[in-house]
Amino acid sequence: MFVTTRIRLLFCFFMLLSTSIAGACSAQQPNIILINFDDADSEMFELDYSDQLYPNIMSVAKSGISFNNLHVTTPFCGPSRACLYRAQYAHNSGIRINDPSARTSNNFDGGMEFYDLQGYFFNDLGTWMQNAGYRTMMVGKFLHHGFKTTIPPGWDDFHSYLGARYWRTWRYTNEDAPEGRFEQLPAGLYRTTEETRDVVRTLENHAANGGDRPFFLNINTFGPHEGAPGTDMVDTTKLDWWPEMKQPYSSAFNEADISDKRGFFRDLPELFPASFRYAENLHRDRALAMRSCDDMVGVVRHTLARLNMDDNTYIFITSDNGFLNGHHRAFGKGTPVNRATRVPFFIMGPGVPAGRTANHLMAHIDLGPTILGLAGRVPPSFVDGRSFTHLLTPTGIDDHAGFRSEVLIENVAQYNVSGRTAESASNALRTVDSIYTEWANGDKDFYNLVEDPEQLNNRYDDLHPIIQNFYASWLRTLKNPDQKSNARFSVPFGLGNQIPAGQGLRGLAEDPQGVEHVRLAIYDLQAKRYWNGSQWQPSFALVRGELENPGGQISFWNYREMPVGDNVVTGQMAAWVWSYDKNFVHAPPTVAIFSN
Repeated sequence: MFVTTRIRLLFCFFMLLSTSIAGACSAQQPNIILINFDDADSEMFELDYSDQLYPNIMSVAKSGISFNNLHVTTPFCGPSRACLYRAQYAHNSGIRINDPSARTSNNFDGGMEFYDLQGYFFNDLGTWMQNAGYRTMMVGKFLHHGFKTTIPPGWDDFHSYLGARYWRTWRYTNEDAPEGRFEQLPAGLYRTTEETRDVVRTLENHAANGGDRPFFLNINTFGPHEGAPGTDMVDTTKLDWWPEMKQPYSSAFNEADISDKRGFFRDLPELFPASFRYAENLHRDRALAMRSCDDMVGVVRHTLARLNMDDNTYIFITSDNGFLNGHHRAFGKGTPVNRATRVPFFIMGPGVPAGRTANHLMAHIDLGPTILGLAGRVPPSFVDGRSFTHLLTPTGIDDHAGFRSEVLIENVAQYNVSGRTAESASNALRTVDSIYTEWANGDKDFYNLVEDPEQLNNRYDDLHPIIQNFYASWLRTLKNPDQKSNARFSVPFGLGNQIPAGQGLRGLAEDPQGVEHVRLAIYDLQAKRYWNGSQWQPSFALVRGELENPGGQISFWNYREMPVGDNVVTGQMAAWVWSYDKNFVHAPPTVAIFSN
């Protein structure tokens, strides 16, 4: 009995000792703040007068390192944040679009509901940081579509702001309700102002409860994203600021000659005077919305100092994606051009040298592994991002060896660009100083950014065929080779839809090594017959789809020989589509049910 009791006492002693050691290690772990703006392009912070516009953000930049070659891998809000949280390319996470119910999604997956169904909330940046001993806090915009009225497992403090408005915004919070509750902000309360208050309250609560754990705070502002149509995006206290502000007009703005452009860009008309006025007004509104975000950064830093947390805190500042405001005649994002993919990135913190700039090629998906590395942990093996903690020291940042040689920029969705639906599906290879793009319609771009930083001259046709093949082969190494060929329907969209008169079936196919074939089975649900391309027959039949980019990683496909005349079906039809690589390897088919 005595021996057993003694063993138990020794066991308890070592457990207490290990707990105290873990507590000491935890206390030494740094606090980390990740501020992720929405639609903030890099140029906003590269103007001669950026210090006057955004003094607090630029103070962070001057207090640390400004990395000027960081790129998002899917330049659109929801997928970009999913890429960030999972540290994966979109083709690996499966979060490809904002809203799968939208026609522009090309029937690909995305949104918070899909993220939850994959079990990602149990294995993403939030839970990684919790498992590293951190108190995790999220304030601001989260994931799009299919919002789940539960607090995600990875977040101790969760204040999610929903919708595309700066005023009368809805918030889902667990501040006073452990299970979470919805509330609408009162009239007259600006969204960014309330997000700032959430941040301050959360930090104060952490300090008041002893602050025995380090914290990870993720702030996702809505600013400077454009508000919903007909809504104001500027804080009323700033409406009279900067009345004479003008948009900086580079040679890319309303580009004079787009004959070399490919993808949807080549069809864009010159901007009308009304478009110029829209660009001017939007530029000022974005700047003023960004100034409110800058105020937030100032309040965050002041709060850290007041709570004696500033000496052991890293601050990351970046953005979901960039933004085109009339550049190349387009408005928006979701494209592989430099202005849409390159985002600001500033980092300051313990040991980070001040006032430095760096041109290392980086990806947004690298932030998660780096944050985890600063916490003393290693990311899961499935991530595509990589840690650059070794660069965050005076000697590390002077190591000019390449961090990355390439970043994959991918997109499967269509976007509303300049008031029209743009077929912007593409894959692009971003190197340190060039961009090579393959569009789903078969077009190709190559821009040398050293000679042509504004991307005015597409030099693809000037490349020797060997060099063209070199870039095409390089691009094919960037996707998961184990993924099978996959095809989706764009027309019809949704089960039971009617295809437009005179139009056939259309969709998007992808394969990591190149789409070689698309086949369809078209079935009359009432007559129980298959279409063979010219008539109906009782036995199974396949028809061939036409590829717009045969052999490419991504390609639109079309099937135009739909039943006509006496063959027209009066009821509903079903269609299945498969895409294949050169070895005829494929994923399960996608199905559509529609009427002719």
